[in-house]
Amino acid sequence: MTVAPPAVRLRAVHKRYGQVSAVRNVSLDVAKGEFLTLVGPSGAGKSTLLSLIAGFVEADAGEVSMGGQDLSHVPPQKRNVGVVFQDHLLFPHMTVAQNVGFPLEMRRINRKCVRTCVADALGMVELGGFDARQVTELSGGERQRVALARALVSAPPVLLLDEPLGALDRQLREAMQDELRELHARLGTTFIYVTHDQEEALSLGSTVAVMRDGVLPQVGTPREVYDTPATAFVAQFLGACNVWAGTTHAASACVQILAGPDETILYRGPDTGLAPEVLVAVRPEWLRLDPDGSEWGLSRLDVCVSRTQFRGSELLIEGASPLGQILVRVPRSRGAQQPAPGQLVVVGWHPEDAVLVHPDSYCPRVDRHDDRSDTTRSKAPQL
Repeated sequence: MTVAPPAVRLRAVHKRYGQVSAVRNVSLDVAKGEFLTLVGPSGAGKSTLLSLIAGFVEADAGEVSMGGQDLSHVPPQKRNVGVVFQDHLLFPHMTVAQNVGFPLEMRRINRKCVRTCVADALGMVELGGFDARQVTELSGGERQRVALARALVSAPPVLLLDEPLGALDRQLREAMQDELRELHARLGTTFIYVTHDQEEALSLGSTVAVMRDGVLPQVGTPREVYDTPATAFVAQFLGACNVWAGTTHAASACVQILAGPDETILYRGPDTGLAPEVLVAVRPEWLRLDPDGSEWGLSRLDVCVSRTQFRGSELLIEGASPLGQILVRVPRSRGAQQPAPGQLVVVGWHPEDAVLVHPDSYCPRVDRHDDRSDTTRSKAPQL
């Protein structure tokens, strides 16, 4: 059986600007119909990677292909991709219909077809009847929808979105996220969406690619990259995370990672030939406050509270422990007492739930396949 090529494929792509490597040896497959969110801090190389796919810049090395066709030297106007930017880049002197139909006009498509395509595109983004309006009369959210309609008007198989909601307020941003989810589900178009917002990346993407310093430390489903981060950076960038160094000790049929003067058990798991010194990640919400002392196998740690934050349905507790600073996130019960600064509390966790992570200096290249059953994508790293 012939396997269909991915919608977008990058192989060992490299891009330099002077002495700076913006993208370094990146390989990535994006399946047809996938919603991939590309997330990372400013300067990680996200927009450069998107520009390489769009053809706005040319790679110094490597291959960019789409649907099996090598696009390394194909100009952007011939790549048939839609692009949406954070700045709408609409023409203020044109009507909504003229803005949306502009790409078709440039291709000299006949006017009757343009009108039909524009009406369809505006219907997709729920702006039917806005044809004759000036873009200067629209709200920020409406302008972003016009930009989206313009990108979709030529029915591209791939849509590239570079922080398109970054300029919107929180409420409007969340509403637009819902619309993008619905639009993607309805169209089946491949979306590649750049953002620096971790929550947005996890909530929107069917696949999340984390980028740092021009490389991809991890690519996987939102649950995979959050629950089993590959590196300390991924663990701490995608939400708060406690990362502690520990020493490997052999135990009966397994290994334990111990740390601190009391040799607290950070991690317990199968013996996979771990290095003597490793890093262990524990999410704040995996910790329990004042755990039941009768529960067997629970690791415990004494914490001196330094600060608490009330967040409605939860409490965020910061404190000092024998392992260093610690962050705890616990559900808040109505009427429950909030720990005060200086108060001593006990936190606990199941060491089997902890995750081993690579140090920041380790950035493995991630090879992905269209087969979702491929176990090499989702396993925690073997150190």
